[in-house]
This record gives sequence, C-alpha cells and structure tokens, in this order.
Amino acid sequence: MRNCGRMQAGNVADQALSPSAKFFGSSKGDEAIFESMKPYGQTIPKRDRFVLVVLALAILIRVIYLYQYHLSPFWEQLTVDNWYHHHWAQSIAGGNVFGDTTYFRAPLYVYCLGLLYAVLGDSLWVGRLFGLVIGLASVGMTYLLARRFLNRWFAATAAAIQACLPIAIYFESELLLDPLFMLLTQVAVWRALVWLDTQRERDLFLTGLTFGLAAICRPIVLAPALVVLMYTLAGKRAGRKRFTRTVLFLTGLSVCVAPIFIRNLMIANDPVLIASQDGINLFIGNNEQADGLSAAMPEPLGYNWGIIQITHIAESDIGQKLKPGEVSAYWRGKAFDWIRGNPGDFITLLGRKMLYQLGDFEVSNDRSLQVHFSSFGLLGHNPLSFGLLIPLAVLGAITLWRRHSGVRMIVFIVAVYAATVALFFFNSRFRLPVMPYYCLLAAAGLAWFWQQWRGQLVLATVAMAAMVGLGWLSFHPPISYPDTWSVQSLVSRGLMLYSRGEFAAAVVPLRQAVELLPDFPEVNLNLGASYLRMGQIDSAESCFSREIHLHPGRHKGYQNLASVCLLRGDANSARTLAEQALSLAPYDVMSNLVWMRALSADSTMDLNKFLTLIERAVQATDDDVEVLNEGAEILVARGECRASVHFLLRAVTAELPPIETDDQAFGPGFRHNAADFERLKAGTYYLLGYCYAQLGQMGEAIEYTTRAILNDSTLVEAYINLYSGYLTQGRLLEADAVLSEAEKRFPNHELIRTLRAPRH
Repeated sequence: MRNCGRMQAGNVADQALSPSAKFFGSSKGDEAIFESMKPYGQTIPKRDRFVLVVLALAILIRVIYLYQYHLSPFWEQLTVDNWYHHHWAQSIAGGNVFGDTTYFRAPLYVYCLGLLYAVLGDSLWVGRLFGLVIGLASVGMTYLLARRFLNRWFAATAAAIQACLPIAIYFESELLLDPLFMLLTQVAVWRALVWLDTQRERDLFLTGLTFGLAAICRPIVLAPALVVLMYTLAGKRAGRKRFTRTVLFLTGLSVCVAPIFIRNLMIANDPVLIASQDGINLFIGNNEQADGLSAAMPEPLGYNWGIIQITHIAESDIGQKLKPGEVSAYWRGKAFDWIRGNPGDFITLLGRKMLYQLGDFEVSNDRSLQVHFSSFGLLGHNPLSFGLLIPLAVLGAITLWRRHSGVRMIVFIVAVYAATVALFFFNSRFRLPVMPYYCLLAAAGLAWFWQQWRGQLVLATVAMAAMVGLGWLSFHPPISYPDTWSVQSLVSRGLMLYSRGEFAAAVVPLRQAVELLPDFPEVNLNLGASYLRMGQIDSAESCFSREIHLHPGRHKGYQNLASVCLLRGDANSARTLAEQALSLAPYDVMSNLVWMRALSADSTMDLNKFLTLIERAVQATDDDVEVLNEGAEILVARGECRASVHFLLRAVTAELPPIETDDQAFGPGFRHNAADFERLKAGTYYLLGYCYAQLGQMGEAIEYTTRAILNDSTLVEAYINLYSGYLTQGRLLEADAVLSEAEKRFPNHELIRTLRAPRH
C-alpha cells in the first residue's frame, strides 16, 4: 500500500507513469477530465452548481414515483423488514425509548424513524419522504466523492446515474435501513479520503466517528472500516504514529458503538456489541440447504421462521434459557460447524454468492422486483441497471487505479464489503450501499471513453468489446436463480388484503400463487384462512388438509384445521390436531388457544387436571395475556370464578413482549401494539370485575370494571356491570352517571334502553 502518506497536488506531475497509466492515456487533455489528487472542498463552488440540476432531477423522479406508488395497491403492501421497522418505530414514538431486550437489529434507522413518527405522526408518507431526503443527500455525496477524481461534468454524471437508478429509487421508498446505511457509509468514506489528503489527527478521529455511526445502522461496515484502519498503519513514516492513529480511529468508532453495547448490557445483561442478528444470518447463508439467495432456514422452518422458533431450537438443544446474544452464538457455531465439515461446499457456495453480486438480476426475498418495477414506468422502462454499470465501473477502476490512492481505497472497501456480504446471503438491498461507488467508477469509465474516442479509436473499440463481454456475463451469469419470487409477491399481496379484512380480494392473488407453485409453503394455509373468514368452511378445510399433506413438519396447518373442527363441533378431532401443532411449536400462542378451546368442550374433565393443562399453556407462552384471558374465560364459563381470578391477576401484571424480538412485529397483524394491548388488558379487567362481583367483593368488582372502561370504552357489557355494581352498593348518582354515558355511546343498545325505561 504505497502512496498512503500525505499527498501534495504539486508532486503528481513529477511522478513517472506506469505502463498501465500510459496505456490508458496520459495526455494533457486528461487533466480536463480526471482530477489529479486535488483535494475537493466540502462546499460546492459556483462553477459546480450544475449538480443542483441533477438534484432537481432526482427530486422530480422521486416525487413522481411516490405519487404513482401512493395511487397503487402496493402502497400498504409492506414486506417483512418494513413492517418490523414501522412497528418498532411506532413503539419508540409511543415512549418505549430504551426498549426491553438486546437489539436484534442495529437501531439507528429505526430511532430516526421513531423520532419522525413522534413529531409528524406514523404515516407511511413520513417514512417514505424520509427515504427521499436520504436519497437526495446520497446523490449529493456521490457528486462530492466523484469530484475528488473527475471534473464537474463527469462528477455530475455519476450523481445523475444514481439519481435515475431504479433500484435506488425503489429502496429509498421502502422503510428499510439500507439507504441510510448507504449515505452514512458515503460520509465515512468521504472522511477517510479527507484524512488521506490531510493526514490530520482530527480527520482520522472523524473518520472513525462516521464509520461508528454507519456501524450502528448496519454492523457489517466494520469490515470495510478495517481497510481504512490498515491504511492508517501503512506508509514509510507511519511507524511511530501507528499506535496513536489506531487509538484515534477506534476512539471515534467507539463514541457511537460503545453506548449501544452499554445499553445491551444494562437492559438485557447481554454483552452484544450492536445487534444479535448476525448468528442466524450466518447460518442462513451457510447450511446444507442454503442457496446463497434465500433468507430461509432449512425446512420445516423455511422462509417464515421466527425469532421465537430459532430461540426454542437453541434452548432445547442447550437445555436452558438463553439470551439473544447466546442464541446468536448458538447459530453462529452451527454455521462454523457446517463450514468446517464441508469446506468444498462452502467455497462453491461462496463463489456463487460473489457471482450473484455481479449479476444484473435484482433479488428480493419478499417481493418480485421485476413484477413491482413493471407496474411503474419510471422503474420498469428505465434502462439503467447493474449490468450496464459494472463494465463501465471496472474500466473506471482500472483508469483511476494508478492516479489516485483514494480510488484504490474505495475499490478495496467495495471488495471487502462484497466478500463480507458473501459470507451471509445476497439480496439486492445489500448491494445498494456500494452502488454510489459503482456510479462514480462508471462515470470515470465514461470519461475515459470520451477522451479516447477522440484520439485512440482502436483502443476505445477494444475496450468496448471487453465491456460488452463483461456486461453479457452480468446479464447472463453462469448461475441459476430461484423461481419463487413471483409467488412470494402474490402471497404478500394476499396477506396485505387479508389484514385489511378484504378476504374475497385476498383469495385472488393467493389462488394465482397456488396455480403457479402449488407446494409453496403456507400458500394453501393463507388461502384457506381467507376462505374461512368468508364462511366457506369446506374450501378452507380442503386447503388446510393440503397444507398438512405438503408440509407435515409445519404447525400452522394443524392449528387451522383444528379451528375448522371446532366450528363443526368436533372437539375431539380439534384437540388431536391442536396437540399435533403443539408438538411442533409448543410456544405458539394461537395453537395453545385452539387447544384450550377444544379442552373446554370436555365437561367431565376434573377441575385440577384442567387447571394443570391451562398452567401448561400459560408457561409455554411466557404468561401471554391472550392465553391467560382465554383460560380464565373458560373457567368462568364453568362457574369457577375463584380459580379464574388466579390467572387474571397474572394477566394484570403481564407486559408486552420485547419489541426488539417480537415476531408479530414483522407482519401486518401486529397484536402487540400499545392500543391492542390496552384492549387485551381491558378484557382482563372486565373478567376480573365480573369474577369479583360473583364472589361478592363489590369494591374490587367496581374498581376493575372501571379500569376496563378506561382501557376500552367500547365494552358495553362493562358499563352494564358497573351500573349494576353501583346500584348494589346504593350509589345511585354514580349509577345514573354510568347509565347516561352508556346511553350516549350505545343509543341503540336494547338492554341499556331497558335499564333506563323504568325510571321514566
């Protein structure tokens, strides 16, 4: 790593050009195109104001796309990670600032989104406009980075390429952390280039600081940060300064990272540096069924694995409760075990993942980007793609390699980042953070073509032929892609419609998905659930039975078919099916609810045995409020109010599961948001009020019934019970006030009108 010491612009002309530099041209005309190690300031001079036109173009394109997007049915069709960020940000905006357990995912993006939600509301417009602002800032940073190596016209070209790049426009609007990570990484690289020019200690500290900021957005940037650290240790005169430089860089890095580490220790007593996601992601990318693209666990978990599932597997194997960091270490160990035992398969898979990163095909695990892009002219008819950029970027890297040590640093950073991504699995959004550098290098390639086409036509023609070959390999890589993304896109749309209560509409895309790939996991399950909601029990039963036949190792088919049996009045079959579901997923809340409902049909069961079975369900679900309420309600129906109170008081003190590791947060049906949890607790208070009234404890009955109304003012039965409770105690004025309020809220309720009638 030569030329890592302080660079002076005046020294460049005195340096001898290497053969490669001569081959790619070194005429005086080059100086008008390629900047010669000239440090470029952090403001835009007047002669560079053309970039403002590029930014205006970027704004126009993004505003048009967002407008079209908002009018489309895809607007509310969030995918898995989008829902997670949205719900987590809502929790932060609602006051849950410090959280409850170890971060599963790096927190910076979500905290930014949560702050915006707190100030502006939690509209999807807020999140998507935030992405637009991030995208514009990134386009501007691409210009500033390119301007260090290219003249203003080709630097503006680099920014314009990014401004029009479909994949960048798309991801900026998706409530994902990747655009922010892209911007922060650009700022970090910018600071590294500034330090490379100045060699000042302050600039090195700021470089570490900005890399630390990027790390708490996505920790994978710590690998490229090592490239910069190696640069700080290189150079003939770096010997005595190596320790100081290392300390400065790591101190800057720690300013951002250390608070996250300390927070994980204080909140969860879990020594996780930033997030606990790395272990499971490493295993997903390195196991006997890994394909390098799918974010799927080996069957029977597949695509729809959850944190609770991977935690259950790890704890069952280890034989004790584990913290999130320990769960991550378990799966990290499983990945390394596979790598050590299958070195040949690992190398082959790693090579495939590197090739995927050079392919033009855009990959998403939750949506077919090709289908989505075809719905929007700005994306579908936009010719810019990775396959066009990569040949120009390679040419640009070769052109600038000997001219600028900063370019060499950028190339090393991109290479290390790509290699690190390949250790996990590939997704197009993982490539997004390095797209600005491809744009920069592609603009350099265009600059070289522009210069050579006027003077060395033969050389330019040869280079063009080489680039066509490289581009052909990108568009037609020697690897295959899975054919499931179009199905996943249809399933995502069906689930979105289902979550909105549009069950008949949900059936349409789900049936299309079944026709395309009948054995795709859970597609029959989701179709059956839609039929069930529509009252078509026979169709639902057929779908659930088919799901069980195709995927006998997945619990949801048994659970849903058990629900159908309950509707048909076949409690024995329902219990058998629910127990099959619980044998596969003992922690699953819905399976336990169905199981308890099936048990309740057995009126001959001994009370003590029934209490033991309810306790088993409660413990398996970590005192879930829904399970506690269900068990208590069944006991009330059996006339066992005293036994019911025992479970209801536990429900009173139950808390929401940690948002950081709550699987429900990854989907539209998020029952653990603050409002829904308040309604769940309202049910608890209502049942407690009823039980205490039956036990003759009217003071407690009135207290809890009042709390039920405060939590959920739509509980008409609670008003009636509270009215009766006040009458029993002779508190007529308070009883009349409750009844008057009930009349306002439920003017057409027959019982309430009956209660008032005798007083006229």
